[in-house]
Formats: sequence, C-alpha cells, structure tokens
Amino acid sequence: MKIKFLKFLPIAAAVLLVTSCSKDDGYERNVVVIKNSENNDDKKIETNDEKTPETIVVTGITLDKTTLEITVGETVTLTATVTPETATDKTVTWSSADESIATVDAEGKVTAVAVGTVKITATANDGSNVKAECEVTVKAATVLSGVLVDGATIKVNFKWRDENSGDYVQGVYNAQTGTFTVSKGGYYWGPDGRAVCKVEKSGDNIIIGVGIYNYDMEGMVWTFDTTNDTYTYTLGRMLSSNPDEYGLISVTLNGTDITSQLTAQ
Repeated sequence: MKIKFLKFLPIAAAVLLVTSCSKDDGYERNVVVIKNSENNDDKKIETNDEKTPETIVVTGITLDKTTLEITVGETVTLTATVTPETATDKTVTWSSADESIATVDAEGKVTAVAVGTVKITATANDGSNVKAECEVTVKAATVLSGVLVDGATIKVNFKWRDENSGDYVQGVYNAQTGTFTVSKGGYYWGPDGRAVCKVEKSGDNIIIGVGIYNYDMEGMVWTFDTTNDTYTYTLGRMLSSNPDEYGLISVTLNGTDITSQLTAQ
C-alpha cells in the first residue's frame, strides 16, 4: 500500500487509521483517516487506487459441428467458440461419453473407435458449467472408403467385346487435392487417340469412365459409392447391353481384388 506524506500534526492531536473501500468503478482504495481529538475534525485522504480484477464468466459455447458422421479409424477435429469474447478463462475441457466408441483429446480431435453413437462435450473451465455437445455417429469402414486414402490405387478391368477383354483404367488418389492421377492400358488404348477415360471424385462417389471418343455414345461409366460399397453402371447408347460383350471384369484396390465385396445396383 502506498502512503502519502501528510501535513505534520501534533502527536497528541491525531490518530492514524488505515481502512479500505470499493467504489462502483471496480477500484479499491486505501484510505488514511486523521482523527483530531481536539476539535473532532476528521479528515480522510485516499492514498492509492488498486484495480480489483473483474472476472468475466463464460455464457456460451458453440461447436462448429453439432452432429458428425465418421467411419471407424477416421479422425475429425471439433472447434469450440467461447462467448463472450472477453471471458476471463476461455479454455474448455473435452470429454467423450463413451471412449469405446470415440475418443477426444485436449485439442478436440475425435477418433472413431467402434460402431455406435456417442456425445462429445466441451465444458468451460471457469466453473460456470457451460457446455456444448456434438453427437458423433461412427459407422463401419467400407471397402471403398480405402480408395480415399492418399496414394491409394483403384483399378477397373473391363471388356469392350468378349474377345478384346483385358483393358483397364486406374486412378491414384491425391488426398490433398481430392483428385486422381489416371492411367490406362489394354487393346483400345492405341496411339490414334480414340479412347477417353476418367477417374473422378464426386462427393462420396468415385466415377470411373471409359469410352471411344465419348462416354454417352460408345462408353461405359461406373459410379462407386464409398459409403455403402455399391456401384451403378451406365452403358453408352451405341453399345450392346449383353454383359458377355461389354462391362466390368473386376475391381482392385491397391492390387487386391475387391469385386466380390461390391454390390451392383
């Protein structure tokens, strides 16, 4: 405490008392009271101002996701926004209602462990007990979900005609760009440039197409759904629908045949 120098008073005429008081502005002040025993003329002198830190509690927490659907082994990081912006303690503690289904670390990274539904909670650390929840649904990993791993290779072996079977098109996935590097091989991939092909990601689907000049007239397109291991097949208008002449032979993922694990629709 800081003490101001006071005007000298006879010792017999004054007694010094130290008190403190707080005002509405949040400052605490130390006060010296001079008691004059001769004429009862009291004087008060404020000696210093000390700001009492004001605690601003958390009133709300908002998560960037309130529901989340992920597959076993997948990780997703949740973000918590605390209000007000001026809250004294804006940190939160993350917790999982069932760590056998999904875990969460101190930074909000959720890791799917097993199939099921679980609530992930962010709770304010300032004692306000304010919290926010995200309902996480964990699904079983599909075979085709492995296509969307960086560096994964999906290959479709197909036939234009029964006697010319053995052509293929494949794509190597780049997780950073969400695109495939496409390559091809077989009977119809000659130097005349007649053949076209594609391997593309569209939402949860992988679209693989081959054709002679185009896909609509003389082409075949397979749409693989990575969420349920199914696929649809579209045949060009000029091609025969006879499966012995045109169509899919097999699908491989990283060199492993997965055809039997996929369902045509």
